Amino acid sequence: MSDETDEMRAFLTEAIVTTYVALAEALTKLPVPITLPRGPVFQSKELTSAVSRVVEIIKDQPIDMEIQAHVWGASLYWNAAARLLGVWLHAEEPSKVAAVEIELVLNDAADAILHLTELLDRQE
Repeated sequence: MSDETDEMRAFLTEAIVTTYVALAEALTKLPVPITLPRGPVFQSKELTSAVSRVVEIIKDQPIDMEIQAHVWGASLYWNAAARLLGVWLHAEEPSKVAAVEIELVLNDAADAILHLTELLDRQE
């Protein structure tokens, strides 16, 4: 594996974890806080299942549609990036294009989390 691929692997892995932590933090600010699994060891299947559950239950939160939409979008974008990253990490020859796609989807998740946090902070 090339140095460039190793660097991209490290970058994407750190980005997925950082984005997950930001999502988990934002969800604790909801009127009825949602707690995602945290800790020193992340199990990807546990995390994607937990984030998928957020998508299913967010409609039951006592929040307006704009906040719901940002939670929904952030969760779906993060899950998509996590699944794409899993495939990319196990590829024989990881594609640069696929790495950029993962990065773009993570950027969308981060953008939704940023807007969600701004909305929630205004409500406090």
